[in-house]
Amino acid sequence: LEFRKINFEHIDLVCCKPLDVHTIITSVKKTGRLIVLDTGFKTNSISSEIITIVNENCFKRLKYKPVRITVPDVPEPTSYGLTKYYYFNSDYILNKILTIFNKKVKKPKFKKKIHHDVPGEWFKGPF
Repeated sequence: LEFRKINFEHIDLVCCKPLDVHTIITSVKKTGRLIVLDTGFKTNSISSEIITIVNENCFKRLKYKPVRITVPDVPEPTSYGLTKYYYFNSDYILNKILTIFNKKVKKPKFKKKIHHDVPGEWFKGPF
C-alpha cells in the first residue's frame, strides 16, 4: 500500500474471547476506517460483532462505512473450479482498501499464481 501512500493499522485479534475492544475502538477513532477480514461466514460472525461494537462506540468518527470481507454464506466447496470464486484473495482485499480511501482502483501488480488454491511454494497439500 506504500505505492498509494496509504498507512494502516493491522490488529491481529489472536482470540475472540475476550475481544480486545479497546484496541479496535482506539484504532477506528484514530483512522476513521475499518475493514474486517474474517475467514468465517458473514452471518453471525466475529466480523459482524466487531462492526456492531464500532458502530455503537464511535459511529460519528467513521469516515467511511465499515467493510466486512468474509466468505459467502454458502457451504464451502471442495472442487477446484468452485473454490476459485469462494475465497477472497489479495487483489480483492486491495480493491476494498483503495475503495475506502477513495483511491482509483488500478489493476494490481501482484504475481499471479499458477493455481488459486495453493497458498505458497511451501505447501505440499493432500492432493
